[in-house]
Amino acid sequence: MAVACVRHVVQNTPAGAVPSAAGSRLVFLAASVVATLTAAPLPAQDTLPPELGGYVHSLGLPAVYKPYVTLGVGAGLRGEHELEAQGGLGVYRDLGNPVTELGGVSLEAYARTIDSHVDGGLRGLVLSHFFRLGGGIDLPAATLKPAFVLTFVAPVRRGGIVGNGSDLRLQWTPARGQLLSLNLTIPFRQPNLGRTRPRRSRVELREDIPRPLPFHAADSVLESELAEMRRAAAWVNRYSVPDIGRALNEPAADIARRLGPLVSHAEQLGGGAVHTSGAEVEIRAYHRAMAVAFSRALDPGTAASGEPTA
Repeated sequence: MAVACVRHVVQNTPAGAVPSAAGSRLVFLAASVVATLTAAPLPAQDTLPPELGGYVHSLGLPAVYKPYVTLGVGAGLRGEHELEAQGGLGVYRDLGNPVTELGGVSLEAYARTIDSHVDGGLRGLVLSHFFRLGGGIDLPAATLKPAFVLTFVAPVRRGGIVGNGSDLRLQWTPARGQLLSLNLTIPFRQPNLGRTRPRRSRVELREDIPRPLPFHAADSVLESELAEMRRAAAWVNRYSVPDIGRALNEPAADIARRLGPLVSHAEQLGGGAVHTSGAEVEIRAYHRAMAVAFSRALDPGTAASGEPTA
């Protein structure tokens, strides 16, 4: 495009008039800008999937407009209408965050047979998939008399009643002879809907309780290191969550009395030093004992002196 623009300028330049270098650069820059702004992306320009560097069309958010088809049967509880069969095409749009599904609107065009009559019309609904309820107006094409519609919608099971995010909708139209219909809504042009969750939300475990394996520690070094781990872990727990109890009449004295064993233990570890971190010393002792225990468990012939091999 840019080259064609430059060629057009050159061809229409009068003979003997040679554009300057600055003018040529200016013409080429202007042509490049025009070509960039007017260029249209080719339909087959991006053929790679996202994991191979292709364009990411969606990051998981639902579509704004969600088309669907609906099929249903119904019966009038009283009045002249008895049996109904219908099918339609609709589109749903969320009002707000599409992830929460708090509310949205849908517009449907339907065709139906009531008894021996063929009818059609439009239906507008305000739905909340979160609360499973909705309501709206049904407008038949023959009479153009609107009627109130109350709807209960539910997927029945994870992923949709028949898969692909389908819903079962129970619809009640009181002004049409208490017409009660059961509809199936099946989304289309939404390939990932209903496929991101497993059908089952729980796992049934067997009731078989495995027999405990006996532990025979015939290694004195291993036994002593395991005992050291238990001792150090108990002190680490006491330092991490000290038991200060509930202060009564003299809170400071009660807390000092309960923390006294920790202070004495820290002074013993530090050789009388007051600022020794007892928790740090015990954590190091725990990790050293664990390293020795693993070394002895992997190879009883190593670390006979009680030192870790790794």
